[in-house]
Amino acid sequence: MTVHGHAGGVCSSPRRRVWVLLTTCLGAGIDAERAYGKTPVLLAMHGDYWYRTGRDLPSSSIRDSSIVTGYLLAKGAKYTLSVACAIGNEERVAEILRDDPDAANRLNSTRASVLGYAADKGHLGIVNLLLLHGADPNQPEDLAPDGRSLFEASAGNHMEVARALLEAGADPNVGMDSSGSCLSIVEHRHGAKGDHHDMQTLLREHGAVTHTYEMSFDEVLEQFSADAAKAVQSGDLAAKLWDCDDFDLFKQMTESYPEHVDQLANGVLRSSHPRTREAIRLLVDHGFNPNGTDWLGKTHLHTAATDGDLDVAAALLECGADVNAFEYDEGGTALAWAARKGKTEMVSFLLREGADVNAAQGDWAKPLRWAEKQNADYPRYAPDLPDNSEAVSALLRDHGASR
Repeated sequence: MTVHGHAGGVCSSPRRRVWVLLTTCLGAGIDAERAYGKTPVLLAMHGDYWYRTGRDLPSSSIRDSSIVTGYLLAKGAKYTLSVACAIGNEERVAEILRDDPDAANRLNSTRASVLGYAADKGHLGIVNLLLLHGADPNQPEDLAPDGRSLFEASAGNHMEVARALLEAGADPNVGMDSSGSCLSIVEHRHGAKGDHHDMQTLLREHGAVTHTYEMSFDEVLEQFSADAAKAVQSGDLAAKLWDCDDFDLFKQMTESYPEHVDQLANGVLRSSHPRTREAIRLLVDHGFNPNGTDWLGKTHLHTAATDGDLDVAAALLECGADVNAFEYDEGGTALAWAARKGKTEMVSFLLREGADVNAAQGDWAKPLRWAEKQNADYPRYAPDLPDNSEAVSALLRDHGASR
């Protein structure tokens, strides 16, 4: 037996607190690791990728992870360096480093740095102690190929921690997974109250620059005005050009640099604009594949159907997109994704365009099944059925759908 569950929710109700008590008393493996290395105590402190205290718990829930963390430690969970750094126990950190100085720069079972745990919580004394023992703020780790400690310090707006990391050589332009840069995360977390300026000033003093994906539309246009050939080669800049609302420039770039139509199309495919259809036809005329896919095998039509974007879907079909194409990940069609998301107009449109109401790589991916069954296997895609699921189901059944 292992003590695993949704970490943020463990302490959110008496029922789950009792569950932890009972499982530990019955001999559950208190230090058992998940496939990606997280133990119960690490889950208690930080949650996991799919379930996080600050995001997924109701506002009325208890969010103090120390309740379960403390209990697990009291019941014998390993008091590792990662735990000590996150909790802020400088004495325990010093004790571990005395016996094992190299631990300061060793990733834990989840491929995360102990420096990142300390920086995340703003524990300056521990950060300095780790740096003194050789911790590298730029050490590659999971989801952060250039280190995450400065990003975490920026996210928490921990000025002195960030200063210590920068003085130790931390890269001011690091990012973490798909969460932006140090400059953007501090503004995202603390910009509403205007508390981000000092951190951004500090970062810029050490060389932080605005990333392409963070540029304003005017800044993007300035890049194209200065050197269009160079700008269009940047995937992020090319994707943002469409949103700058300069169709003539977009047309010029598409015609002059057809080798970059995939990048130029990214902005078009996610927009609702009076000239969307014209833009997609232009892109296709210059080599864009209307049946192209993303890394999960979802075609552009799948994406449009998921978003309910009728203009994009219509343009893609006009240009030869396959209305019954399967995506690789789950085996569904664009119709199935529209049904899953409750996009009634899109469902009607795709059926009129000849979509097979029962097409799927397996029964699990049929449009009617996705419209009627809560998606337990992929909860982040569709945790609950849409409010209009009955109307979507009726529409599909009227066209001969089965499960």
